[in-house]
Amino acid sequence: MRKKKIIILTTDTPHHRFFINYLINFKSKDVKIEKIFFEKKTKNNLKLFKKYILKKNKSFLNKLFLNPYLRTGIHEKLQLKFEKNKFNKKCNLILNEDLISVVSDINSNQVLDFLKKKNTI
Repeated sequence: MRKKKIIILTTDTPHHRFFINYLINFKSKDVKIEKIFFEKKTKNNLKLFKKYILKKNKSFLNKLFLNPYLRTGIHEKLQLKFEKNKFNKKCNLILNEDLISVVSDINSNQVLDFLKKKNTI
């Protein structure tokens, strides 16, 4: 059986690395990860915050208070502490750095060009 080739587009968090390692370690017979793109979000990206606010079909309060582009330092610290406690103990979080590319936006030309080369879009 041919391995399924996977390209992962995500952010670099312990729970995402845990899942990627799960795919590598426990499904290695079926899965081959070709590339991992980690989006490095900038804190409080005003442009993306405004774009999210303008989305239709969401209440204004949801758009304001649940906006993923409005991040506070305390939120990030608590999330990171929780994830390190839960995931670092369960999984070796070392990935092959040759597979990883860090991008500022998952919709960047760098990612799109890679996907086009692989005939995935």
